[in-house]
Amino acid sequence: MKRLLFHLDYIKIEDLLAELFVSRSTLQSDLKTVRNILQYYGLSIEHKPNYGMKVIGKEVSIRFCISEYIFNQQPIMMESQ
Repeated sequence: MKRLLFHLDYIKIEDLLAELFVSRSTLQSDLKTVRNILQYYGLSIEHKPNYGMKVIGKEVSIRFCISEYIFNQQPIMMESQ
């Protein structure tokens, strides 16, 4: 989550796999959780073939997500869980 929010350019899945030392299936599962959290802030993940993925949305929403979710370390309580 941190890596996606603080990185302005696209990030390849292979780079995340190598950085986090996890399997592809674990990363895909974690990305589902990240998508749900980002959706709460009006953000989403854009995927581009051969480029990777990045968070898209309003700058103010990205900053709010960083401030509330990452710096405060208070996970959002998802209603569907």
